[in-house]
Amino acid sequence: MSNFIVRKMSGQCSHEHIAGEVPPPPPPPPPSSVIRINAPVGNASPNRRDDVETIQSSLNEVPRDQGGPRVPLKVDGICGPRTKDAIQVFQVKQFGWKYADMKVEPGKQTIARLNEIAGSSVAGPPLPTVDVEVVDTAAEEAFKRLMTEHLERARRCIRAAQFDITRALPAVDQPD
Repeated sequence: MSNFIVRKMSGQCSHEHIAGEVPPPPPPPPPSSVIRINAPVGNASPNRRDDVETIQSSLNEVPRDQGGPRVPLKVDGICGPRTKDAIQVFQVKQFGWKYADMKVEPGKQTIARLNEIAGSSVAGPPLPTVDVEVVDTAAEEAFKRLMTEHLERARRCIRAAQFDITRALPAVDQPD
């Protein structure tokens, strides 16, 4: 693991290697960002395993707000209902219901749009991940206050119901 000196200068961070350290090698070149398939994938299609895997991986790269799957697809090369549904969700989001045929075909609009969206996100090296917990204490406190008020009201309702049941028991226990 390399050691770095981090300095903040004029609003930007830069890093330098500590003397004697060998800088890390440059990252490998990014993979080809062009999504290609040889045969259609989806509804009433040949669904070749390698093409299906390509589409599954590509759909997983699409942000959810742009029609990506709610749950990442299993990249298994099987074009089952989840893969077809993911294709349809993507098409509806991108083109509307009229053009949602649950099929991705070479050279047509769905694969072109996948290349615009997912292909562009595949082009660069992966970004580092950082675990950060963001806590909005004001919102958290407001939520706790609201829940406490609801809890107190629920307790009062339960006590009132218990009181009504207690009052009703003598009448219920009498023979007809």
